[in-house]
Amino acid sequence: MSSPPSKAKISAIEALSVGDDSPASSSTNGHADDRTSPGPIESLFREHYPHLRGYGRRLTDDMQLVEDAIQDVFLALCQRSSDAAALRNPRSYLLTSLRRRILDRLEAADRRRSRNEHYVVDEPTFAVSPADVDAAHDVVAHRRDALADALDTLSDRRREALYLRFYHGLRYREVADVMDIRSQSARNYVSEALNHLRDALDT
Repeated sequence: MSSPPSKAKISAIEALSVGDDSPASSSTNGHADDRTSPGPIESLFREHYPHLRGYGRRLTDDMQLVEDAIQDVFLALCQRSSDAAALRNPRSYLLTSLRRRILDRLEAADRRRSRNEHYVVDEPTFAVSPADVDAAHDVVAHRRDALADALDTLSDRRREALYLRFYHGLRYREVADVMDIRSQSARNYVSEALNHLRDALDT
């Protein structure tokens, strides 16, 4: 379980999400109000940071890159603060934004390493542990070792779709948005993954 965000991590978010002219920063008589409350973007950050960090570390083991990408997501949202209140499903939106930013950073890092050579970047290996799927499907209750072997044989896309669907509780349309695929493809990935796991555990 990830630790809650520190004050250092949210300082940039606080600076942009709570302005000098907001009700939280001053009282009606012009004096500072000690009972300040977090702005909407800061509240989103505090609520969703653990989920974003957990998702990011499954896309890459470079946690500094993950932290930087999370900050990028929220700083961009701060610049469009009116969008924050209009989000129908903040977690789906934030996971989608984070995935894109991490992939962009990984691609940029690969381009730097390859200098001027042409290089095609593969999508990162997506890791899901048996513990991640435990809470989502009772088929894994007493078969951890067999499940671990079965998960290793799933394709990266199927593992990621399974993780988003059951661990984060996203609907298929939201899984599709995060992974940048069609909704039917998301359904197929999850269905194929579950069938594969059941077959592997029944043998």
